Amino acid sequence: MDNNDAKIRGGVPPTYKRVKGFQPLQVYWNGYLIDAVFRGGISINHSDTVRESLTHIIKRIRKEYRKDVPILVLTDAGFFNEDNFEALEKLNVAYISRRKSV
Repeated sequence: MDNNDAKIRGGVPPTYKRVKGFQPLQVYWNGYLIDAVFRGGISINHSDTVRESLTHIIKRIRKEYRKDVPILVLTDAGFFNEDNFEALEKLNVAYISRRKSV
């Protein structure tokens, strides 16, 4: 979210593309936005926001639906991170993530 022209930014550092603004983390299910977190201009994997969000959602799905429901998480290259993969494996979740080719 581009905030380069704002006079006051609340101390938000530039995002990974040097845009002064916020970097949203959005989780979709069947085309519906089910969770969103607006983070200051930090690296996608700078904190545990991704893992916390997915853990919360996955635990809620299993509590409300079934403990053994299969869950598949699809991510883009920005989430290609061993810490994220380890967290998903601990939650017994399948995942597909693709990193950018070099």
